[in-house]
Amino acid sequence: MATLLSGFSGSFDDLRVVCGVAAWLTFPPGCLFWLGVHPFAEFWRRAGLVCYATYVTSVYVLWFAASWPWRDVWLGTPLGLGFAGAVGGGVLLAGGVGIAVVRTRTLPTAWLFGAGQVRGGRLLTDGLYAHVRHPRYVEAMLQLAGLVLLSDRLGVASLLLICPAILAAVIPFEEKELARRFGAEYEAYASRTPRFWPRKAAADTGDADGPHRFDHDEDR
Repeated sequence: MATLLSGFSGSFDDLRVVCGVAAWLTFPPGCLFWLGVHPFAEFWRRAGLVCYATYVTSVYVLWFAASWPWRDVWLGTPLGLGFAGAVGGGVLLAGGVGIAVVRTRTLPTAWLFGAGQVRGGRLLTDGLYAHVRHPRYVEAMLQLAGLVLLSDRLGVASLLLICPAILAAVIPFEEKELARRFGAEYEAYASRTPRFWPRKAAADTGDADGPHRFDHDEDR
């Protein structure tokens, strides 16, 4: 597979390769950089946005530099899922994108990279955050699962173990930071709102704000 990404013909297998590359080069660093954010949120607020953006960019660049020479490994072994796998992947990917579209009404995509950690903001419980505390992680895992199935590559499928494991480490840090920043307001929100799967009791949160609030007034 020395010429893996050369001479694309527009075939279905080419599309699988593109999906595999997209998954491998974006999702792991997109999870990893948070490990250096939430435990050090106060530092990043003092350091400023330029320093923070340099850190985030560096994580992506280092991941690319470390993993790209091994692309024949993580793109090299087909799973053999066939057309059914591609259809399932398309459904999951579409579901993740749909959640993302709804989520942007509350939290703009640009803020998924942590600008709110630097600029601050208010606690948010409206929109999707009225039903689950981490809708962005739900959307990300659906998108990742969809790309894995579409790629039909064994190496790329390993991300379904790697990325959730990273997020399992990130989320406790994130929730501790939110509890430290917002105190009883966040504790009350967390007690009534599940992490990932909505329940009927979480339907009405009134006028309260919620986690990862994008404060429109601050951006004006």
